[in-house]
Amino acid sequence: MTAKTKTRAPLEFSAQAAARQAPASAKAAQAATREGKAAIPFWVPLSARQQLKHLATDLHATAQDCLTEALNDFFIKHGKPPIA
Repeated sequence: MTAKTKTRAPLEFSAQAAARQAPASAKAAQAATREGKAAIPFWVPLSARQQLKHLATDLHATAQDCLTEALNDFFIKHGKPPIA
């Protein structure tokens, strides 16, 4: 006895396929707390990320809070207003 197997349609990896799967409005999917903000990802050594996580925990803060403070301190150091 041989079982008949179904063949699947090939996977689509195109901009059109992504657009069909994306929400109708990208802004609607964004949290209100992120309105008017932009992500600034950058790479750090794993040990730096771990140290940030530990320090944030010790301070009962989030990594976001710690990095916002650091960015504002950087702005002040260079004579710019702390706007982060």
